[in-house]
Amino acid sequence: MKSKFVFICAAGHSGSTLLDLLLGAHSRGISVGEITQLPKNISLDSVCSCGESLSKCDFWRHLITEFGKSIGIDLWNDPYSLNLGFIKAGDEIDPRHQTRLRMLFRKFSHGAEYLHHRWQVPVPNLFHRTIEQGTENKLKLFRFIRDHANREFIVDSSKHYLGGLGLYKAAPNDTKIIWLLRDGRAVFNSGIRRGMRPKPALNAWIRHSRRSSFILKKHLPDSALLTVRYEDLAGSPGSELKRVCQFLGIDFRPEMLEFGASNSHIANGNRMRFLKSSDIRLDERWREELSAAMLRYFQRRAGKLNSQLGYPD
Repeated sequence: MKSKFVFICAAGHSGSTLLDLLLGAHSRGISVGEITQLPKNISLDSVCSCGESLSKCDFWRHLITEFGKSIGIDLWNDPYSLNLGFIKAGDEIDPRHQTRLRMLFRKFSHGAEYLHHRWQVPVPNLFHRTIEQGTENKLKLFRFIRDHANREFIVDSSKHYLGGLGLYKAAPNDTKIIWLLRDGRAVFNSGIRRGMRPKPALNAWIRHSRRSSFILKKHLPDSALLTVRYEDLAGSPGSELKRVCQFLGIDFRPEMLEFGASNSHIANGNRMRFLKSSDIRLDERWREELSAAMLRYFQRRAGKLNSQLGYPD
């Protein structure tokens, strides 16, 4: 069965924008980037990958207005009334919304949901219902976008494993999850390059990798979960993309490799979404940039986990 909803699960800076762009360039598909953050993007009138702000982008201006009407909300004036999941931005932040209290609520909600899926620990209804409502609203939005854009499938690169699991549980016959992995040393190096201290940079990758590995493998059948490695995707994009398409039940089309020429409308993601080039280069700067001391630190704390994920020392 062809996929209607494709969710990319990944740690930050693992290549999700690249995979998102490649899949979104398919003539029967559409990528919406990290759709969980759409309310924030509306509030800040973020720049779409087409180069226009959302309020001036023909695609988003009409879609946001009409979808808001369909659910009885003026999204331009009250964007955060649309719950699409917990928002935690790293670059473009709305400080009026991303407060310490909301981040604390997000942390407890995700923690409680993880414990429930791992050990069947009961989840307080407030936490569970908030997450459940985010999934329900996301499915409504996905169906609206597919009809509005006349596409067969939609790609969401929101990345969080609980978001992917929730989407699958709500629509198991229509949802496929792509678990995108990247060498932890590359992700660790990316965090340091962006100004993070080594300990929190590594902790973030360890936490995501351990939890997503356990939860996705435990709760998703093989028919709904595909593991893709960034290094394979960037090193041999054509052959790896064909494997992804086969998993999704869609035909591979050469135009997907020319993603820079496609007319994408991604409201949230990294800066790659603005590039018009389709050049794909394997990024392994960590090999030169991580010092011997940092490599030892990584190996001591996360080497075993990295090896378990397919990246031996």
